[in-house]
Amino acid sequence: MELSLVESLRDIDVALKSGYPSHLSHKLQDRRALCVRRTATDQEAKADHPSPNHNAPAGDGRQAGERFSLGICPQAAVGFTVETGRHLVAREGIAAGDVVLFDRPYSLVLIPGADEEQTFGREHGFCHRCLAKTLHLIPCECCSYSRYCSEACQKEAWSEHHSRECHLSGDLVPMGVLTQLAVRVTLKAGIKNIQMARQQEPCSGGECAGASNYRRANVAGPSHADDSYLSVYHLMHHSSQHSVGLRFLAAVTVATFCLKLGAATGTGSRGLLPRPPGETGQSGERSEERQQGEGEDSEQWLMGSAALRHLLQLRCNAQAITLLQDTGDWGNASVHLERSATAISSQFGADSIELARQLFKLTQLHFNGVREVLRQKETGAAVVRALELTIINTTGSGA
Repeated sequence: MELSLVESLRDIDVALKSGYPSHLSHKLQDRRALCVRRTATDQEAKADHPSPNHNAPAGDGRQAGERFSLGICPQAAVGFTVETGRHLVAREGIAAGDVVLFDRPYSLVLIPGADEEQTFGREHGFCHRCLAKTLHLIPCECCSYSRYCSEACQKEAWSEHHSRECHLSGDLVPMGVLTQLAVRVTLKAGIKNIQMARQQEPCSGGECAGASNYRRANVAGPSHADDSYLSVYHLMHHSSQHSVGLRFLAAVTVATFCLKLGAATGTGSRGLLPRPPGETGQSGERSEERQQGEGEDSEQWLMGSAALRHLLQLRCNAQAITLLQDTGDWGNASVHLERSATAISSQFGADSIELARQLFKLTQLHFNGVREVLRQKETGAAVVRALELTIINTTGSGA
């Protein structure tokens, strides 16, 4: 197994810090010196002879020179109505094969337990943040549940959600993938984004300021092309169509985790959600009694309500990343895309596994069985292409 120079240097540092035998440490020091010299030589060579495709991601199956930008193509737009929710409308004719939209997930969760079932290497072969496949994962320093492909992914995951879920991973994982994903979306959003999104909640009056804001939040705009939480928050949850038992179970699950999180952090109802840099958890004028008595303004209530909302959303909006396995029997493996489900399944044998669950901002547009659109899942991204000449109007209440 050949590791990159940077990975080799990292492994040498870990070995020396982990009690590597002193009588053999000189070998590691020699290897470190060779790696440093080789790294400097490679950097000089790349600077003198830059590759024209050095920025293109490897292994994504695209044609040479083809690049995607996040968002919707100019020929299509996202509309919103109270009856149908978010829907896609074609402004102009779209040729077959053209990219309609390209989106990356707001958050995702790698499904654990593959190694116990079969030696396919899902749990120990993919990054828990970007799903990059690698043979050299960096484990979390505080728990045994999360592993990452690089220090950058490790730091980003820690700042987004893992700093709060880390010590409760043993409790969170048995609650299910959707619960874990709902919690991660909430933690990544932070208290400021949740408060801003709640201010734009629709009201029951229909044509009111809240509904107008809600409608604008679901129309295509710059927010769809970035890491906007507003687009995620306003995904439909269809709570009225869920059974009372399911809603009760979801509420109890979220409430249990919030109580455990408050007890683990030692802050009670405060300090559960990330805050903007430089912002304190409580102003000097407010007393603790007033903070606890404000009910809806408490962080525990905000986190619980947001996590419950996302958990109900994920029942109809979560998408699965699937990975096909080569069983050697390609003559009998009839793999097809299920229209109503989110996973790729096989009619003969276990030719595919569900790798992760993720929540997108744009690809939750349901097409009601129309054949115009094909969703292609790539590593950490989704591409939608047109199959027929034009798209007249595709709507869906599940988005």
